[in-house]
Amino acid sequence: MLNPSVPLEAIRETGSPLAYDALTSNAVKAFAVGLVEPLPVVREAFRLAVTGASTTLTIDTLVLRRDPPQIAKS
Repeated sequence: MLNPSVPLEAIRETGSPLAYDALTSNAVKAFAVGLVEPLPVVREAFRLAVTGASTTLTIDTLVLRRDPPQIAKS
């Protein structure tokens, strides 16, 4: 059985861009072996940002205010 503290400690010592490959039991560079693909990560971040902004705008229009702010007319 694999002791997770050993590979995790090795990765912590060597730096952030490394990941543990369970098949080979080695610490590998994540970008070099394709474990992390930046495009899908960025795409998902943008999708979640748009979803959050859309939800915020929708909630703001659905909230019934007892004393709505008055808009000054010129």
